[in-house]
Amino acid sequence: MEWLNNKSTWTLCWQASRHGWAASTFHTNCDFKGPTVTIVSVDAGKYVFGGYSDISWEGIMYVQKQSSSAFLFSLRNKDDLEPFKSLIAPGYELWAVYQSPYTGPAFGQDGIELYVSDNAQFSTCEANFGQVFKPPPGYKFNRKTTKVLLGGKEKFLPSEIETYYLADN
Repeated sequence: MEWLNNKSTWTLCWQASRHGWAASTFHTNCDFKGPTVTIVSVDAGKYVFGGYSDISWEGIMYVQKQSSSAFLFSLRNKDDLEPFKSLIAPGYELWAVYQSPYTGPAFGQDGIELYVSDNAQFSTCEANFGQVFKPPPGYKFNRKTTKVLLGGKEKFLPSEIETYYLADN
């Protein structure tokens, strides 16, 4: 992805289908590793999107983490838009990343802008972005068109989730 430093080495820390879908497994494998990128696939790759966090995951308590560098992205989406990157809206840096021992990677206020649930293969996830992370032109927070853009539905079951950490950090 051109949005990430191509000279960096990214190493897989969690692949849900291989390591297990539990949030605790995500945290065991990815906590305290530094910057990460999470890639979510829905309907066997029909929709592909995710988020980048420059902050280490710490699944020890519920807490919002501040960042001006975190972002969401879409590679394949419901409306066939070109790949896009959603930056943090000015004034929302305090709400960039949501940390909880009971969720996988989560972005936005209370994790609702990209929320990976515990045991996500059975428990729905959501991507209602547009408040903390700026949506593409013509899309607005809390509108159905925005809620379904990334995952194809308001609530979706991922077919795969992978998180990579910056190994040369």
